[in-house]
Amino acid sequence: MRAAYGAGRIFLSGAHPEAPSIWTTEDKMVDPDGSDLALAADMVKWAGKLE
Repeated sequence: MRAAYGAGRIFLSGAHPEAPSIWTTEDKMVDPDGSDLALAADMVKWAGKLE
């Protein structure tokens, strides 16, 4: 979820798109769509009004 808040912006995520792959491999979890680092970068860029 993303929204304007006051003079800024917020991006709320229930998951951790910034999580390193070790988080899933240590717990033997499967991430069917792969890394979400690009999503995390997009979230930061949008919230920081960098794009």
